[in-house]
Amino acid sequence: MKLTAWCQKTAETALFQGFFTGVILFAAVLVGIGTYPAVEVSYSKILYFLDLAVIVLFTVEIAVRMGAHGGKFWRYFQDGWNIFDFAIVALSLLFLLPVFAGGGSLVPAIRLVRILRVLRVLRAFPELQFIVDILIRSVRYIGWIGVLLSILLYLYAVLGVTFFGKHAPEHFGTLHDSFLTLTGVITLDGWAGIFADLRRISPVPAVIYFLSFVGIGALLMINLVIAVIMRAMEEARAKR
Repeated sequence: MKLTAWCQKTAETALFQGFFTGVILFAAVLVGIGTYPAVEVSYSKILYFLDLAVIVLFTVEIAVRMGAHGGKFWRYFQDGWNIFDFAIVALSLLFLLPVFAGGGSLVPAIRLVRILRVLRVLRAFPELQFIVDILIRSVRYIGWIGVLLSILLYLYAVLGVTFFGKHAPEHFGTLHDSFLTLTGVITLDGWAGIFADLRRISPVPAVIYFLSFVGIGALLMINLVIAVIMRAMEEARAKR
């Protein structure tokens, strides 16, 4: 019980949280340094021991947080962020085993695990967790917006082939060409040039086609996405 009380008290202190926030940021810097081949070759041993120290500290942090729950340590895994932290540290410890050590073919996987540690920065700052929570809550709504957008793109792609396929085959010659063209148009990137070329050939259909598509596809969809994010923000705020 004394150990549990000590873990609870330690995990809640500002010093503990601030120290491991610094460790997370330091680990992120190490990942960046490791991308320079000259530095990695010259200081490989130092970088290795620093990386090892980071893994040990992360392990200690998780042990303290789990110890704060006493005999019911499984409660630690009731928080999704705790599961995320545990998975990253577990993978880091896995690659320290002799069977994985020095494996050249595993270097990309080891670097990937190191990169994932950078994401622990999200855990260090509650404000970032709040933003991620908003994005996750927005996914289910944005998915349906994507379905609606796909239907819109398909309808306008068929219309594009019908009206402009002969005049601009490079953009509307086939259904997939039309689909790709409209995907670029909906981002408002370079659509003015295509519109200007088609307006000289077929002015009225081009004006109706492009203005309606840009209005519905770009402006309406952007407003829908903003509305979805605002709703998700309200849900996340209510949960907090």
